Amino acid sequence: MKTNIKDSILLKLILLIVVVILIPLLFWSSTSYNTYKESIEKKIISTNIDTLNQVDQNLSKVTDQINSIINAYNNNLIAEDFLTQNYDSEYSRIKNTRIFENDISRYVASLNWINCDVILLGSNGNIFTTSNNSPRLSSSSIHNSYWFKEAMINYDEISWFIFDRSYFTQNRNEAVIVATKPLINNLTNSIYGTIIIEVSEKYFYDVYKDVVNHNENLFICNGDGNIISASDRNISLSLDPTEAFIPMEKDNLLYNYNFNNTDYIYISQNSSVSDWTIIKLIPRSNLEEEINVLKRSLIISAIFCIILIIIGVIITAIKIYKPLQDLLLKMKLKFINKELSTYQAQTPTFTDVITGYEQLISEVDNTIDLLILENENRRKAELHALEMQINPHFLYNTLNSIKCLVWTKQYNLIEPTITSLVKLLQQTLRNIDELVTLEEELSNVKNYLYIQNIRTCNSITVNYNIRNTFYSTKIPCLVLQPIIENAIFHGIEPLGKPGIITISAYTKDNDLYIEVLDNGVGMNNETVDKLLSNSSKDKKSGFNNIGIGNVNDRLKMYYGNNYGLRIESKIGLGTSVTLKIKL
Repeated sequence: MKTNIKDSILLKLILLIVVVILIPLLFWSSTSYNTYKESIEKKIISTNIDTLNQVDQNLSKVTDQINSIINAYNNNLIAEDFLTQNYDSEYSRIKNTRIFENDISRYVASLNWINCDVILLGSNGNIFTTSNNSPRLSSSSIHNSYWFKEAMINYDEISWFIFDRSYFTQNRNEAVIVATKPLINNLTNSIYGTIIIEVSEKYFYDVYKDVVNHNENLFICNGDGNIISASDRNISLSLDPTEAFIPMEKDNLLYNYNFNNTDYIYISQNSSVSDWTIIKLIPRSNLEEEINVLKRSLIISAIFCIILIIIGVIITAIKIYKPLQDLLLKMKLKFINKELSTYQAQTPTFTDVITGYEQLISEVDNTIDLLILENENRRKAELHALEMQINPHFLYNTLNSIKCLVWTKQYNLIEPTITSLVKLLQQTLRNIDELVTLEEELSNVKNYLYIQNIRTCNSITVNYNIRNTFYSTKIPCLVLQPIIENAIFHGIEPLGKPGIITISAYTKDNDLYIEVLDNGVGMNNETVDKLLSNSSKDKKSGFNNIGIGNVNDRLKMYYGNNYGLRIESKIGLGTSVTLKIKL
């Protein structure tokens, strides 16, 4: 018969081990990958957020310096006079301008904290610049520009703008970031001029360029999303206020973003400078590169573990499978009589093992049953042999007692004595496993006691405390005679005077108790133990070879270990033997 592959033990063992080991390993690998991936992402994000905070702090230092310059000029009375005084002639204006420039030059030198150009625009139309170049625009042109009008609306704040080149001085063709704010008289709270500070965009770039890694982009945008500074120097800055290069996500710190056809991780940080936002774009390829390194490491580790598991599975499966194969082979050869050469070519299945196991169990059960039957037969044979072994000493003593009756001419006692002996001999012909009534067992006891009283000249008195309802109760035969015999030979005869034996019966918890009580010499615990263990050898004068220990064993065999004999004895007082029999 061909082996059913689906029922193959080896295949099922391999599948079982794979399910138990490989699947948890794959689950662990997947979980570890996701955990490490999240950890890497969090680490990158956390690092870059710290970077943006540092950039913001550096920008704040620059803007704080610009704000200090604005406040310094706003509180300068010389500058206020220059920007508010009206002149009668052009000559006077030029003259006073020269005087103002000479006076303010010393003041400007003390404010040279950053590389910037300061332009002052007065309400009287005067223009002053710290640049060596002359202004490119007139006062009226500046007043009519969109950015100036916007700055006047927010006169209590600094307004920021980005231009591709200087709006005010000649020969400066580079992008500049402009800070402008109206100058206000602290007493009258009136605007007397405007201060405009030009800072090269490159100055802001130098603040953050060292924190931008390869392929990353960092932008500084205003509230409209216009780029005012970028780490990528090839990107044109947003000069048109209506043009927004970067969407501003006020509610999202982190999300995916596509910029110039490249996928980035978008991280933003609101700046403490005006409404600026610092944005950093991290290529997803950078993150994926680290994740791919992790993935490769996990894959290599998983492959290595899988190889080890496969080797371990094969070795384990073979070690489990080979003994099963050998066991099944022996069972097959034992019960199915298959040839060794034929069987070795086959792969055992669970069906084969179960069938062989059931046959083995059946064989074991049959063997046990045979052993039990054999042991039972042996026990019965031994008991029957004991039953048939009438003690010669008992016969000799009984016949000698009859002879004494003849000598003493007590002829009336001869016939009852012989009748009692005959009935005792008839009892030995019965099966010892046969159940008899309590009445029949007591009749046998009375015959035995009659002979013993003939032998001892009526030195034994027997009292019976048994209700008539108990007489029909079935009990094993020959369970009382050995106890009576023990009471006579070990209790009353050593007493040296007439004795009394009382036989009582009562019930308790649906069990029958028969007590044999004598007033003999009693016995110690060692003698009691010998009697119950069948080790007593004093059977010279007994009726047969059935002792108290044998009676105890038979009762336990019939009814269970909770039944049998209980012996209580005290030296000088007597002995009580109680039989516990199941009703």
